[in-house]
Amino acid sequence: MKKILLLILLLSPLYLSAQKKNLTLEDIWTKPDLAVKQVPGFRSMADGTHYTNTITADGSIIIIRCEFSTGNTVDTILDGRKLVLNEKKINFSDYSFSNDESYILLTSESEPIFRHSTKAFYYLYNRKSAILTQLPGSEKVMYATISPDNKKVAYVRNNNLYITELATGTETSVTTDGKKNEIINGATDWVYEEEFSMSTGFQWNKTSTSIAYFKFDESSVKEFNLTTYGTLYPQEEKYKYPKAGEENSKVSVYIYHLDSKKNIKAETGNEWEYLPRITWTQNPEIVSIQRCNRLQNTLELVLCSTSDGKCKSIKIGRAS
Repeated sequence: MKKILLLILLLSPLYLSAQKKNLTLEDIWTKPDLAVKQVPGFRSMADGTHYTNTITADGSIIIIRCEFSTGNTVDTILDGRKLVLNEKKINFSDYSFSNDESYILLTSESEPIFRHSTKAFYYLYNRKSAILTQLPGSEKVMYATISPDNKKVAYVRNNNLYITELATGTETSVTTDGKKNEIINGATDWVYEEEFSMSTGFQWNKTSTSIAYFKFDESSVKEFNLTTYGTLYPQEEKYKYPKAGEENSKVSVYIYHLDSKKNIKAETGNEWEYLPRITWTQNPEIVSIQRCNRLQNTLELVLCSTSDGKCKSIKIGRAS
């Protein structure tokens, strides 16, 4: 066994490369030899036999459909060179399909906020009619997500959560109390983005009748000043940043019912510092929530009813 492992090591390209010269930081970070091979734009399609990929032509992205069995291109799903709305050329950087693949949600002019969070313009492309529409309003929004029934889109704008009906374009405000550096609805604060690698703060249930979302009250969190250079006059940004031992955001989970337009607060308890995940179960009236202490050595999973917000603990895990 040892001889086999040694043979594998000796034949490895990385080992052979390292014998020629010592690895440098430049080799690791700036040269492609050691880079991970990836397939950008890859999306598996619902039929299980095809996938989509992207190519670029004339500065625009083209979405193509390919066969898994051969890798050959079958047809073009969307040619970005032809995307025009109100006489304006629309360039997109990312895309996602609706559940039945009848719609394509396009991300355009995306700009970063923190490590994972972004805001952008979103467009819906109807594959059957070839009609392109923009989500209501002229402002950029965050985390646009098509509902499982393909009839609605939810997104965050100015710290509030909204839903738009695709057929009519009617927009509904799920929340109205969002305010910068005070209340965040449907997104996450800096701590959750850094410590739990998450930024989208809402999720549809499988029947598209309810949305579970985070509400962050960061009004008591201390501010951090950050100066951005690069222009003639540097810009100063203030954002909530709890340092070690300082006060965190107060986090809660709400369930919004689309029929009644009511928000139900989940009774997760006040003794837990973090609620790092919300996930719908197969039952559209039960949502699971993880809760964790600040030391992050105890994790509890609870199931919460969407009708009254009552929660029941089903598992506790503690780190030794």
